[in-house]
This record gives sequence, structure tokens and C-alpha cells, in this order.
Amino acid sequence: NQGLGPVFGALQKAETPEAQRALLLKIRAAYGEGGVSAAAAVAKIASATVGQKAFAITSELYIESILSGAKTLTIQPLSNAILSVYLPAERALGGLLTRNTPLVRESLAQIVGLTHGVRDSLQAAKRVLRDGPILDPGVGPRDDAFAGGAVKAVATARASGPAGFFQHAARFIAKASDFKPSSIIGAQDEFFKQLTARSSARAHLLREAAENGLDAAGAAAHVQDGLDKLFYQGQLYSAAQLQRRALDEATKLGITDPFQLNEHVARFVKDNASGRLSAVAETALDRARETTLSTPLRPGTLTHGYQVFATEHPVLRFFTPFIRTPANINFFVGQRLD
Repeated sequence: NQGLGPVFGALQKAETPEAQRALLLKIRAAYGEGGVSAAAAVAKIASATVGQKAFAITSELYIESILSGAKTLTIQPLSNAILSVYLPAERALGGLLTRNTPLVRESLAQIVGLTHGVRDSLQAAKRVLRDGPILDPGVGPRDDAFAGGAVKAVATARASGPAGFFQHAARFIAKASDFKPSSIIGAQDEFFKQLTARSSARAHLLREAAENGLDAAGAAAHVQDGLDKLFYQGQLYSAAQLQRRALDEATKLGITDPFQLNEHVARFVKDNASGRLSAVAETALDRARETTLSTPLRPGTLTHGYQVFATEHPVLRFFTPFIRTPANINFFVGQRLD
């Protein structure tokens, strides 16, 4: 994988086996939270020069200063709240105009379902302040993995001499960084992503129950069973989610042998794989991203090309600090003016 290049480079530069092991643990943790981009970010910081680390910290603090405005912190959740209702209402209207009764019912059920996932969504949002994005770990409130988290990455790295100054400064800042503006915005996004994904999945499961002719009790059981499989500790149904379920189950069963553990995980994933649930999860994630204007830019588009270019040349972030969200706003408006 080309995105893992910085990881291999950083491991090669580590001076001792102990340093390699320590770095590998950090990279592994970052990969579990944010995928390849997060792992690459930690690797880049670890192998960066003193000047690059200073630039990364300056860039992050610059972005945080932009996000700290009261207007930003107010408009963000207000926009998410409006879109969480507007988008399914828009689909319901489209269903009315095209006489698609199932679509109308499912869209209205999604609006009603927003009230059913509030508690779980709040719990997930609270965890984001500590652990980062949960439902959609590869897409956070910012789309520059190198600068985002630079303070904590430098704070946890080993350094001496001139580099030690930046490490100590980063440690001081990192102590208060759980409630930095991007973390607050990330928690807000997580809440509405969770809320939208859960209401979307619930509405789809209700539609399935109606199509299968289930009575009220049968429909309630079908919905609850589906939601239990689709959501686990805030994670949406996926291969990674099934693996986490399998590992947690293995821990409860006391399975510690590596070969037995691998066999248990493989069997669990195979037995619980479902194309139907995957489709429901994909739709739920798409709608969650649409609500929070965080849909990843499509490769091959001009905006995606510039995003990649800006990531490779971080100085551009001082002139265009945000790329994905403005592009999604323009796309949203353009669709409705077309």
C-alpha cells in the first residue's frame, strides 16, 4: 500500500529495536483509530526534522484558532441538526412527487427515528473527545492528517537536544487538547453521524419488516436484532467491526493461543458476514456523511486532486485550511440549483 510508505521509512530510521517497537505500537494504535492516513501521520511526525515538527505544530494551532470562533462552534451543530431533518424530508417529498409510497414511509420513519438514538449518540460523542472519530474513523472534522494531531504526536515522541524543546512544549499544550475546538467539532459531528446512521438503519429495517408482513411485535424484534448487529460500541457494521466483536468474544471465552484466536476470528467473520447488512450500513454511512457535509472527495475530481496536492505541500493549508467541507457545501447547493 503506497500510503504506508512513511511507516516503513520511519521504522527504518528508528535507531534501536526498542525505538522501533515503541513507534510500531503508536502506529498500530493510530491505524486502529484512523486507518492508513492516521498511521502515516504518526510516522511522518516521528521521522520529521525539528523544523518540520515546529511547522506541523504551528499549522495545527493555526487551524485550531480558526475553529475556535463562536460562530463556527454554533453554526456547525445547527447545520447538522437542520440537515438531519431536511434531507429525509426532501426524500419524502420526492417520494410523494413520484408516488413512491415505501420511500415516503421510510423517509418519515427516519425523521421519527432521530429520537431513538440520542442516548447512544451522546455516549459516542463523549468518547470522541478521548478516542477520536468512531463511526467514520477515516473522516474527521479536518482532512489533513499530517497537521492534525501533530501536538500529541510530537509530545509522545522521544527527543533530545533542540528537538526536546518542541517535545516539552507539545506536552504542555497536549494536556489541554482534549477540548480543543477541532475535538469539540468532532464530537458534534460524531453525535449527528451516529444519530443519522442509526435512524437511517432503523427506518430501513422497519421497511423490511413491512415488506415481510411482520406484525408489531415481529417488526420490533426485527429492528432490534438488526440494530444490534449493525452497531457495536459505536462502530458501524463492517469487517473491522466483526473482527472487534470476535476479539472481544475470544477474550470472554479465554482464548489466548494465537492460532486458535486467528481461527476464531476468521470463523466469526465468515459466519456473521451479510451482504444485506453491508448494504444497509453503507447507506447509513453515506447519509451520515451527507448530514455532516463530510463526504470524502471523489478521486479524479479537481477538488480531490487539490486536496492531495495540499497534503503533500502543507504550506498551502495556511491559504486554504479547509477543502473537503467547502467542496461538499458547493456540491450540496449545486445539486439543488441544477
